[in-house]
Amino acid sequence: MKDINEISVSSIIDSAMESIRFHDITMAYEYLWTAKKYEPENAEILNLLALCHFTWGDFEKAEASWKKVMELDAANSEASSFLSDLHSPSFQFWLKKYYEAVNQVENRHYEEAQYLLWNLLKENDGFVGVYQLLGLSCLATSEKNTARKVWQKGLEIDCSNQLLLNYLELVIPDTAPRIGGKEPEPTRFSWQQLLSKKMLAWGVAGVLCLALILQSGIFFLAKQDKEALIHDMQTQIALLNQNIARSTSNTPVFAQYNEAGLVGSSAKNNEEIAAGGADIDDSKESHYYMEGYNAYLCGNLQKAYSNLGMVVEMNTHSYRNREALYYLALLHYLANDYDNAENKFVKYLDDYPDTNYFDESLYYLGCIYQAKGQNDKALQFYTKLQEVAPHSGYLTASAVKNVIQANNKQ
Repeated sequence: MKDINEISVSSIIDSAMESIRFHDITMAYEYLWTAKKYEPENAEILNLLALCHFTWGDFEKAEASWKKVMELDAANSEASSFLSDLHSPSFQFWLKKYYEAVNQVENRHYEEAQYLLWNLLKENDGFVGVYQLLGLSCLATSEKNTARKVWQKGLEIDCSNQLLLNYLELVIPDTAPRIGGKEPEPTRFSWQQLLSKKMLAWGVAGVLCLALILQSGIFFLAKQDKEALIHDMQTQIALLNQNIARSTSNTPVFAQYNEAGLVGSSAKNNEEIAAGGADIDDSKESHYYMEGYNAYLCGNLQKAYSNLGMVVEMNTHSYRNREALYYLALLHYLANDYDNAENKFVKYLDDYPDTNYFDESLYYLGCIYQAKGQNDKALQFYTKLQEVAPHSGYLTASAVKNVIQANNKQ
């Protein structure tokens, strides 16, 4: 006969699963946290708690929870699969774009941040944190209607998410219906579906948005003050880093990323955005870049080649020029056009050292030389990759491991 606590925990887990089916991650988390008090080392509970953090974009806690599962059960396939995805090169690539968006918000380049975040959503739209950050960026540029729609979309993932509901109170009158009040249609829950979506992100957005709201005192203002606060939101965001720096309990959010070498220096990014372009129509460069990047996402490689090539030829050394150069190099690589890919990646390393995609460029150059049978040159780039990014997910790729291991045996 089952113990009463065992029956109770099983019932709580069932309630959590039901909440997940109805897209109520917050309620599911509350159930699971209660269940964990009874069985702190229950692998099923820990897996589901990790999933909640994962969906919110709190990557560190999700990873810690899945690692705990693996300590308890080394054969646990769910935790193993998610951890494998977290450390995959594809996740590292998405994550680097996300860091760039966070960096743009830090530097008060809200339009650039919005552009990056919209493109991130095209690739992966399963994270509440991205919607939080995008909505706040829109609010900072007085796009209240867009911010409202973005946050409402985030509530489709977690319909009782308190942060998003509080944000919506800033831009929706109290008489308006609340998006979280209507139950969404249930969906059939399965780990396989979650894995296929590759819902991967970092908890930066949640931390950033919470800081924005709490440090500006939004929750404690009277209703009549809210409209004035909305108009002043850009100033509040501009002061974010200064406010966080005053905190005595934690290292400033963005300083953590800089210390980890995950975000390029602000000065460098400012120079990239401001440099060049004096003799080039910025709108023309922007047009070609957007056409080329969207074509890349849609798989229209010929159009991507043409438009990104135009941006690269402008040679403005702007942010878009840097992005176009990298994607053009990647297109050549994917087409097995190794000579042109090599030239473009080398140019990227020369023109944009210590910026985003520096480690990717080293990785792909190593792959190019490996494909050409020049493992000695491949080793040089993989070794450099180890030096500049010792925690890069690209170091876990089989191509890198094979070359390094072969060299160690010599």
